[in-house]
Amino acid sequence: MNGEAGPEESGGAVGVSKAVPIDQWDTPTQMAFWAFHQQRRTDYMRYAYLQLGSDANAEEAVDLTFDQAMVRWPQMLQMENLEGYAWTILKRRIIDLHRKRRHRPELMETAAFEAALADPTEDPYDTLTDAIALYGAVAALSERQRDAIVLYYGMGFSAAEAAVLMGNEEATVRSQLRTGRLRLATLLKLRCPEPPRREEPLMIPQPLPPDRPTIDDLLAKARTHNRYASYDMAAAEARMRSRQAARHRPPRQRTADTAHVWAAWTAPEDDHTPDADRAWWDLNAVSLLVLSAPDADHQLGDFIDSQYADKTGALVFACLLHLAGDSSGARFWWRFAAGVGHLVAEYCLFLEHAHSGEYYDADYWRGQLLRHHFEPTYMCGDRADAPLLAPELIGQVHPHITRSHHPEIGTVPLPRPPLVQELRHLTTLL
Repeated sequence: MNGEAGPEESGGAVGVSKAVPIDQWDTPTQMAFWAFHQQRRTDYMRYAYLQLGSDANAEEAVDLTFDQAMVRWPQMLQMENLEGYAWTILKRRIIDLHRKRRHRPELMETAAFEAALADPTEDPYDTLTDAIALYGAVAALSERQRDAIVLYYGMGFSAAEAAVLMGNEEATVRSQLRTGRLRLATLLKLRCPEPPRREEPLMIPQPLPPDRPTIDDLLAKARTHNRYASYDMAAAEARMRSRQAARHRPPRQRTADTAHVWAAWTAPEDDHTPDADRAWWDLNAVSLLVLSAPDADHQLGDFIDSQYADKTGALVFACLLHLAGDSSGARFWWRFAAGVGHLVAEYCLFLEHAHSGEYYDADYWRGQLLRHHFEPTYMCGDRADAPLLAPELIGQVHPHITRSHHPEIGTVPLPRPPLVQELRHLTTLL
């Protein structure tokens, strides 16, 4: 496959099974997900707020985190390190939000003000000055040291609690806290009462006057205000259920109001990342227009006959997979087609990443589209001409799709020859 098809994917392996709506899970699986959501929501919110600097951005990042966890939850329950996997999703969504918002606040700005709010007994100006200095130095630590310091000193977690949250061993977190603390003392030229260990001579702070403050004096002022102590968990759960209902909504269920508002395509030259719902509807419309094109069945046949090397046939198959609910398989074949120059596939990836909250990847494909002067109406057709599709019809394609395991790529969906005739039948009903 072409190796220049874009940035590294953050959505996991290709070819995973179709996501099942949460209301179709068995009761223990549902209870496990909502218990995890209840347990981790406010922890994630506090951490995300310190990184992003606003309640709205923090809530969006955490919503997207649990949204992705919900898609993969049955598989996550089989993982050895579920907490670590969820923490990685959160970190990636925060990075996506940083890139989406363009102008990110520094960690020191948000955390310093939260620390000043947390202790009304101290002079707020002195606390703020000290916290700005501390968190400015924290930003210079390695990522793992930084997370350990923020969770332990900034948010008040014990080392054991921070280890569980990040999916690490407690001993690892204690090591990160110790090395991070020594590094902060060196950066801030403060005394560090703890005797340094032999294996870290380069991190030993230089001797300082005995009246010089210690690093512990400063770290004592690092604790941030818990702004989510009274967070509305019921509203968050309702929002999560609504997001999942939208994701599993079949393409044909569009209202007249929706069709009117979104009569035009999302334009790549629009500097604002598209709304997730609008990207979803646009992606459905592109897919339906691709499948209803006069030569779609022949292009799918050419794809099969060429041993999966035809880029236009790859686009047709990807759009069919998308409408059939296999988002990861669709993404794989869109990336293949985009990698060999298919502009509509690039547009599909732009929309798919925007819908998934992966804004950095969406911006990458936006840049490719702008470089090629992509015009959606010219390349895809009129947005209002997209047909409607009954969900029971698309289900007929599944028996004609096989899955091949590749040792490096993973599981890849592949079309069988009878799928061509099934596509002909399907498009006659559009």
